[in-house]
Amino acid sequence: MRMLCAFLLLFALSVSAEDVRDEIAGRWVGDSICTGVRPACKNEIASYRISRNEKDPSRVTISMNKMVNGEEEVMGVTEFVIDAAKRTLTAETMNKKRTVHIVWRLEWEGTQMKGTASQLPDGQVIRNISLKKE
Repeated sequence: MRMLCAFLLLFALSVSAEDVRDEIAGRWVGDSICTGVRPACKNEIASYRISRNEKDPSRVTISMNKMVNGEEEVMGVTEFVIDAAKRTLTAETMNKKRTVHIVWRLEWEGTQMKGTASQLPDGQVIRNISLKKE
């Protein structure tokens, strides 16, 4: 009986995560605004392309792009962990020079997504992100 309950719980969680992945998959566009914490940071028009991770229902892949002269320029591709109950996506990355450890936290509601990029270990917010699903 315990095995059956455990199996049903895992199945329910995976179905829930799959539904969420379908809900958030697609292109999200908006502003990625610097806070002044990192002087080299530049404000950007962001274009995030979210796709399902077919191997892990608790994750999505995000191609984090910026718009330059009307074209998307890839800044990085990152796996984000889904918290379906909190409606959040989180990931940790390093900047290109590998000098700054960054925590990305995005929260969505319907077709709106807001979030931050914060540096570790002090937790200061580097960017505020506001996106809308196309």
